[in-house]
Amino acid sequence: MLNKKFSDFENFVFDLDGTVWYWTRLVDRAASVFSELRRLGKRAHFITNNTLLTREGFAKKLQAFGISARPESITTPSDVAVSLFKRKRVFCIGEGMITELRSRRIALTDSRPDAVVMGDDRNINYEKLAKACILVEGGAKFYKTAEGRVFFYGNKRLPGGGALAAVIESSTLKKAELIGKPSEHMTHIVRELGLEPDKTLYTGDELNTDIVLGKRLGFATALTLSGRSTRMDYEAARGENEPDFVLKSVADLVK
Repeated sequence: MLNKKFSDFENFVFDLDGTVWYWTRLVDRAASVFSELRRLGKRAHFITNNTLLTREGFAKKLQAFGISARPESITTPSDVAVSLFKRKRVFCIGEGMITELRSRRIALTDSRPDAVVMGDDRNINYEKLAKACILVEGGAKFYKTAEGRVFFYGNKRLPGGGALAAVIESSTLKKAELIGKPSEHMTHIVRELGLEPDKTLYTGDELNTDIVLGKRLGFATALTLSGRSTRMDYEAARGENEPDFVLKSVADLVK
């Protein structure tokens, strides 16, 4: 049964990493939350800064965990990139993002691009990083999908997209423009989903990305303590990154 304090919301927006899953496994009892939302006819949508997969890939991964999801119910920085890089030449590092950009006819190149974008890449190597640095030094505008420097892989904490982007920022002394949460770019993309602010709850594990984005969109926000932000972080939060609710995990949405 849905927790009574959340029963009036019609739209439930979720982060993924650290909120719904740790990539190789779900957060305990997470699947039961989505079963209950589906039973009640509530809308579930997912917003992640992770670009390892395409939207179709994320939907299939959720389905494999027993969570009903369609590609249209997932938003990633790849959606921002497609909108931002129309009629531009792009050098992209990032597994799922490259596939998304290519399928939507964005020109990908490693020769005199207009932009360099850093996503998540489990096959990152010195050659890719060096190429990106050279292109940024050569005048290409630098973008990154996330500030987050940690990727939860089961019980392990691995380098995230923000950590990879930091290598290029450090080498070139040029700060990348963020296109993932909580940037204005992402805010615009999510706003176009048409979710009514007073009927939407955004749940995520990061104060400075999930909660800030939710606040900027006028959504009610819930912080889960299952991922990056801790209770100590919450107690220090003020203003834009202060959530309306605090949960031990996403499972607290149901009783």
